[in-house]
Order: sequence, then structure tokens, then C-alpha cells
Amino acid sequence: MKDVLIIEDEQFVADAITELISRAFTGISTTVRRTADDALAALDDKTKCWHRILLDLDVPGAYGLSLAKGVRQRGLAPVCCIFTGSKQVDFSGEVQNMGFLGYLLKSSTKEVHDSLIRMFAGERVFNTVNYTVANRLDAIRLTKRQLEALDFVRQGLGSKQISSAMCLSVGTVNNLVSNAVAALGAHSRTHAVAKAIGMGFLCINSNEA
Repeated sequence: MKDVLIIEDEQFVADAITELISRAFTGISTTVRRTADDALAALDDKTKCWHRILLDLDVPGAYGLSLAKGVRQRGLAPVCCIFTGSKQVDFSGEVQNMGFLGYLLKSSTKEVHDSLIRMFAGERVFNTVNYTVANRLDAIRLTKRQLEALDFVRQGLGSKQISSAMCLSVGTVNNLVSNAVAALGAHSRTHAVAKAIGMGFLCINSNEA
């Protein structure tokens, strides 16, 4: 029995995918998870060896490519296919460069069925082929220190608290954050954090609440 993980918060979509898989394949066991926290717990389940993962980018708790990056960090990108309603072609190009198995848009049943058949056979399937935007992850460069400072901002810390945590002066912290904001093309610290999460530079820790 091969295990397939479906990360999808809309019940009718999850049911439709499960039905498609059950009709097209035998020996498949499906598991559905509807939030980012539950998805990460499933990915970390040592009793499972996921044959395929279908990932909706927009489940609760996920931001942009944050959950996709979590999949990649666990070495599961080669068996994971993004299955989403998002038509942002830059996302398609990014996940392709990140080594994912595919990027499928939620569309007609026949198109999805045909794409699933190819994907389950191990073929990389990207049905948004007109990717012309430069890869943002390659275009944007953030240093380890900038990311560390920005992550403290994400946690709600001010410059003085960050300077204490990083053993740096307040001025240095402000420079790190300002440079990160500029590199991301953001207009504020909060905007920079949101963009960094959306691009997969920062992840939401499921233990933080």
C-alpha cells in the first residue's frame, strides 16, 4: 500500500482528489490534512513513507511558499506536487527550480485527471509553462544575519530586544533590518516579514502560538 498525503483545506476539493485517485489507481491509501501545522506533523510522521504529496499553497497557517519550503527542507520535494488555485507564474517557476514534482492548477476534472496520471508515473508536470519572471529567490540575496534579525521582528521583538538576543548594537540591528527591508522591496518591517514568509525565506514555527 502506497501512502499519499493531500494537503487541502476545502473539503469538496479533498474529496474530489481522493475519488480521482481511488478510481485511477489501486493500492493507494490517502491521508488528508487541512492546516499547515497538521501538514507538518504528517510530514514528520516517521511511520509514513509518502509516495506522493499533493500540496495546496493556501491552507490555513501557510503563507506563499512557506509550506512548500517546509516540504523541501524535509527532502520531500521530489515526490510533492503543488495543487493550487494560485495562478502566479513566478510560484510555478520557483517550485520547479526547487525540485518539486509538479505544479498543477485547479481546473477541469479531465485536465487534473490526466496530469495526476502523469505525475503518479513520476513525470514532472508543470501546467503553467509560460514562466518568464526571474526567479525571486535567486534575485534576492539576504544574509544569515539579516534573516536572523528579520525573524526576531516576526516574533514581535523590537530593536533593543533584538540587539540583546543577537549581541549586537541597536544601530547594527537597525541596519540589518533596514537592508533586509530594502532587499525585499518592502515598505516597512511588517511588510518585509510578510514578503519573506511568502517567498519561503522565513517559516512559521508551529510551536509558536
